[in-house]
Amino acid sequence: MLGSKFDVVVIGAGHAGVEAALAAARIGARVLLITQNLDVVAKASCNPSVGGPGKTQLVYEISALGGAIGRFTDKTSIHKRILNTRKGKAVWALRAQIDRFFYAKYAKEFVEKEQNLVVLQGVVDKIILEGEGKYRVKGVWVRHVGEFFAPCVVYCPGTFPNGKVFIGKDFEIKVGRMGEKATGKITDQLKELGMDIGRLKTGTPPRVKITSVNLKLCELQPSEAIDWPFDYWEELNESRIELPCYITRLSEEGAKFIKENLLESALFLGKFEGVGPRYCPSIEDKVHKFGVKEYLVFLEPEGVGIDEFYVQGMSTSLPMWAQEIYIRKIRGLENCVITRYGYAIEYDYLKPYQIEKTLEVKKIEGLFTAGQINGTSGYEEAAAQGILAGINAALKSLGEDLLVLGRDSYIGVLVDDLADKVIDEPYRMFTSRLERRMSVRWDNAWLRMAKISRKLGLLDRRAEKKLLDMENTYKEIVKFLRCSTIKCEVKGKRKSGFKKKSLWELLKRQDVTLENLLNFACNEGMLQCSLKNEWLKNRFVTAAVEIDCKYENFIKAEKRISFDERTLKRVDLSNVDYDKIPISFEARQKLKKYNPKTLLEAYKIGGIRTSDIENILKFVLRER
Repeated sequence: MLGSKFDVVVIGAGHAGVEAALAAARIGARVLLITQNLDVVAKASCNPSVGGPGKTQLVYEISALGGAIGRFTDKTSIHKRILNTRKGKAVWALRAQIDRFFYAKYAKEFVEKEQNLVVLQGVVDKIILEGEGKYRVKGVWVRHVGEFFAPCVVYCPGTFPNGKVFIGKDFEIKVGRMGEKATGKITDQLKELGMDIGRLKTGTPPRVKITSVNLKLCELQPSEAIDWPFDYWEELNESRIELPCYITRLSEEGAKFIKENLLESALFLGKFEGVGPRYCPSIEDKVHKFGVKEYLVFLEPEGVGIDEFYVQGMSTSLPMWAQEIYIRKIRGLENCVITRYGYAIEYDYLKPYQIEKTLEVKKIEGLFTAGQINGTSGYEEAAAQGILAGINAALKSLGEDLLVLGRDSYIGVLVDDLADKVIDEPYRMFTSRLERRMSVRWDNAWLRMAKISRKLGLLDRRAEKKLLDMENTYKEIVKFLRCSTIKCEVKGKRKSGFKKKSLWELLKRQDVTLENLLNFACNEGMLQCSLKNEWLKNRFVTAAVEIDCKYENFIKAEKRISFDERTLKRVDLSNVDYDKIPISFEARQKLKKYNPKTLLEAYKIGGIRTSDIENILKFVLRER
């Protein structure tokens, strides 16, 4: 294989690299996937979970494009919950704990079976380039092995580029993650070419032995009985084992101890160049910002038969001796045994203003980047970039037009924000980053992405057939509801009587469900019961119909909102008092820091959400 020619080389087999390699191979490119360790493909290095607000929507869009993260999650999930249920269904979020060891094993087996895809264990030290000024990819150089040629490379290194782990003030080691060597020659190469390379940081909490925890003192959080899969095309794994999670709290005494020892933390010793994730801060950062009080802790199992809890909420860079003390000031963990200490890690990233919305690096033709190298955090964000980068690398190698996703998709918003906004901290996806949350949802990604997945051949035959059946069923149900009418009694102060209403109008009522309405139609002889049963088989179709109906007026209003650059550029923000506007805390901080002159400049600041822009616009118009 040495010296072989490929269409695409993917560097790194994390969540981004796996999606990139699989997508490129499905399109028809010959792909080489190179990873430092074949035993940790798609490893969940930190929190063993997938999904959550904004992230769930990304997983479903990836699934709609034939991606694998949803399938892997369904196969290996051990605990499921639906979040945001107090809000409307449009922003509900499915979240699953995964067996992280089984997840990596299953992902490796899946990747190895993919046609057009070759997997190699090795370390890439250099991207081979040709040209000057505007460079072009020629291949890669693998340490101790030699060169492999390809016109396109997808670089997905995670936290490995010049990764450095910190535990307290004395422990500092160069690793990509604990126990695995760091790399860095490629980001050093990019820096030499004049690329703007920065540093970011993230962290992970300690793990503790489950059998050393007094679970009687913790609140049980059982898995919910949810039959929603993450993958549109595969049947849910009904035989999966479910494990409970637990909720507990760090005591005020524990928080006081952390506050007294902040200067023992690498974070407060000025050892980091980079900024950490705002929405996943370390426990010492939380205590410093929010004071001495009790803090929520979630105990999450690492996998079936694994005697370890992931102590969610306790990410830290405190020294090991301090971790031994404060971890035992969590209710139920008074006598716990730490199996792995928490740590912080800092790594290189390519400041994403240097990439196109295709994820191709502007200065190097044929080089695509995905995942934490672009300044994001999270498995879902990485996988979303990976699938787009893999698609475009394959298309470019085959001489086809590249794919650019607009802001009518979560993946499109993610990439658009990276390429257009000022990203100075790890980027995380939220539903509030979208302009059109009512129409861009988790339940209808299969419908929204159908044209793309079909055009590019991203689905296998069985999934393609299922997609066609789902589209037809959706159209049939909507047509039936709009065309079928019944007489309804109308009571009013001036006039009462009977009026014809379509079933579609009736479904808009919050106390009416689609299933109940179809049962009624069946009993009244308006619909064949066999057809009703067939329609109700696919929950994604029925959910899309019901939400489209109930939110129809909101969806129409949403489409009238304009965020075009000409409109935003005309809104002057001189002398605006942001403390008087109902915007997020993050937005208020960023606006005061950057002091934008127009609403367009504000819109391009990372961390400013769509809802913030709407509220600022309303305030300015009202005041002026």
